Amino acid sequence: NNIRHLLYQSAIYLYPVFAALCILAAILYHLVVVDLLGLHEFSASYAPLLILLVGLSVASGFIPFIEILMQAGKSGRYSQYMSAVVITNIILNYFLIQLWDIHGAALATALSFFLSIFYLDFMCRKYLQFSLLRFHQGPGGAASV
Repeated sequence: NNIRHLLYQSAIYLYPVFAALCILAAILYHLVVVDLLGLHEFSASYAPLLILLVGLSVASGFIPFIEILMQAGKSGRYSQYMSAVVITNIILNYFLIQLWDIHGAALATALSFFLSIFYLDFMCRKYLQFSLLRFHQGPGGAASV
């Protein structure tokens, strides 16, 4: 029940705060690096930065729970989880870099962040008997995020 409450608080507070921080980082990057310092050669990295920030902000509500398998004494399962995320990133990079160069690399990493949510939820359901994605019981017992 405490974990459900933490997940709910994370969704309510962490997502908006982290989304705001990502927007601020994107604005500041362009203002400081490109406009203020005049480093226009870094303009090309702005789109990949935005892609990464979107991926990170989507996963931000779950980042505090990444270590939950370790804390539950399931270090081997945590290693499996991290291996799945890394292998996913490698495979996506292999294909997406060929298509879109640096933008493909950023997209591969952002998609890995996103997929890591589902990998972690799967591991929690299988080995800890609760779901990270179904943490709040709405009216009539319906699960909602």
